[in-house]
Amino acid sequence: MAPLFAWSTITTIATFKFFNKKVIAVYLIVCAFFVQYSLHLPLSYLTKSWFWHEHPAVGSLNYIIQKYLPEDASVVSQNNITPHISHRDKIYTLYPTIKEFDNNSPCGSKTCNWFVWYGDPEFLIADTSNHWDARHLLVDNKSFNDGLQNLEKAGVITSYRQNGSSKLFKVN
Repeated sequence: MAPLFAWSTITTIATFKFFNKKVIAVYLIVCAFFVQYSLHLPLSYLTKSWFWHEHPAVGSLNYIIQKYLPEDASVVSQNNITPHISHRDKIYTLYPTIKEFDNNSPCGSKTCNWFVWYGDPEFLIADTSNHWDARHLLVDNKSFNDGLQNLEKAGVITSYRQNGSSKLFKVN
């Protein structure tokens, strides 16, 4: 977006006769690219080495998806797993929340980390690796793992398969 904004700014400044058009044009284009790179805007990801490396958890995740997840199954998953299963008809997103319990709390306190989803999925797939952050999990890593444990303790999900940090659960 920055180069496009720079181009429109250049054409606007070009209407004024007292500015040196070439100097202003070069200055604005250099500034636009500097802002693009320094503020880590999406285009600058292409210049970062971490963008081109595959996370080790993706391999174990793909193994579970290909080996154990049926093709016609409906699935609920964390935010960053959805693109890996996007060819399916029924995909749901795992939304973090806090649930209050009057008694029989799975975490031992009145409020527990919890997850909700819409629809009726057969499986839940998640990756508990420490490398994911709130962009991928929609909540911090500790709360995410606590929420999965609470769902399992409450009997909402049952562990089905695990490969590395990737886990596949059956939804009860």
